[in-house]
Amino acid sequence: MIKTKVLFVCTENSSRSQMAEGFLRHLAGQHFDVFSGGAQPTQLNPVAGEVMKEIGIDISSQHSKACGHARLVGRDSPLLRPGTQFFNFFLHGD
Repeated sequence: MIKTKVLFVCTENSSRSQMAEGFLRHLAGQHFDVFSGGAQPTQLNPVAGEVMKEIGIDISSQHSKACGHARLVGRDSPLLRPGTQFFNFFLHGD
């Protein structure tokens, strides 16, 4: 089975994109290769890890990763948060 590749992109790749990666991997990881990244990666927000742990999803092994425009190539479904430089790039081409 060929899995669809999904990339969640946010500015710092510290909370929302990390949580989205964890949710999709937990709920449907057998169907998707899931990744996340950011334009200006920092570190995993510990609060995000705690919140996910409360609902039974462990994202403690995940870490913030850089995500240049080149990394979006080859992803079937890059999911971009409005307002990020990546969203603006896809929307306006600059």
